Amino acid sequence: MSYTDSAEQLDFRLFRKVVTYALSHDARHLVVDMDTRNADYEESYSFSGMFGTIYNCSLETLKIRSVCIDGGFVTSSFGMLTSLVLEECQLIFDKGVDFFACCPSLKNLVMSYCIDHFSGEEKGLKVYGPQLLSLNFDSPACFDIELVAPRLRFFGVHHSLYYYQKFSKLSVPALDHVEIWVDGFDAVREDDNEWTAQRFISLFRDLNNATSLMLDSYTIQVMSGVSEFLERQPSPFRRLKSLMVKADSIPFRLANCLLKGSSCMNPNVEFVRTCYFII
Repeated sequence: MSYTDSAEQLDFRLFRKVVTYALSHDARHLVVDMDTRNADYEESYSFSGMFGTIYNCSLETLKIRSVCIDGGFVTSSFGMLTSLVLEECQLIFDKGVDFFACCPSLKNLVMSYCIDHFSGEEKGLKVYGPQLLSLNFDSPACFDIELVAPRLRFFGVHHSLYYYQKFSKLSVPALDHVEIWVDGFDAVREDDNEWTAQRFISLFRDLNNATSLMLDSYTIQVMSGVSEFLERQPSPFRRLKSLMVKADSIPFRLANCLLKGSSCMNPNVEFVRTCYFII
């Protein structure tokens, strides 16, 4: 079931009726697209607060776009929910709260350009996913992230050099495939190269048990600019079997930085497009 509304004519009363009807008829799939980000704060807060009235609903997949979501979501109960997509949402929560504790069966989570409603305040996002298998995190404005997901196999992360983004805790022992894309190349000054390299090293170190890594062309461009500093450090990846490159070229020295620490005897470099080594 899908519900769409616009910022010009938001009808919160109708939305409540639609959702109540859907849940009372055991709807399993729901898409909500309402641009509440610029709506009156009291109205949007009241709207998002309705999540607190949802208990043991039948939803298995839920996609929410352009919605302001408050702590009422945390107090809800989505016991059957296995897939959750949040796009361009504003999240209002207290630091240290596990925002997804209400979804104990969650296996797939996508967060795309979600930010804290109170822009400028540093808030910690906690994700504890005991059943989580796939996480796509494309929200570079979130500063402090705690991720504990013992069964996570896929992790896609957007890392921005414009923000002091960090993972204060990252526990993903079953991790298999990682995709990393970075922006902020123009934010890197020549005298900051070592600092930029340390940002990569810190991120990679927490993902060191991945067996497959994919980098896009922009990420390779940024890393190539600091490869001299990366070479001085031990390779953070100990189990890497495959390095996948979405670019026209990759410096040999950069590929070697990533693969030299692998316990795999013959790690493989796979090219998503036709690429060549610059030696």
